[in-house]
Amino acid sequence: EDYHDILNDKEVDAVLICSSTDTHAKITIEAAQAGKQIFCEKPIDYDLAKIDEALAAVNKAGVKLFVGFNRRFDPNYRRLKKAIDSGEIG
Repeated sequence: EDYHDILNDKEVDAVLICSSTDTHAKITIEAAQAGKQIFCEKPIDYDLAKIDEALAAVNKAGVKLFVGFNRRFDPNYRRLKKAIDSGEIG
């Protein structure tokens, strides 16, 4: 599926942008223009001008943007997943 399907879906209030870094700014701009609240993995981009453009789009649209770090490859998260899967916890 194309991510535009998600951006065009009126039932979707927020999006997670977890694609390659070279797509973050573009998708952030499009998501803001679609009125979606946004979680974007860092960095938004490597180019400051593209970051500024994305932030301007977010501000113009009046949506929320959270830029965070997904630690899915952190060893502690793997250990936690193993403990859940084995029934040790959760």
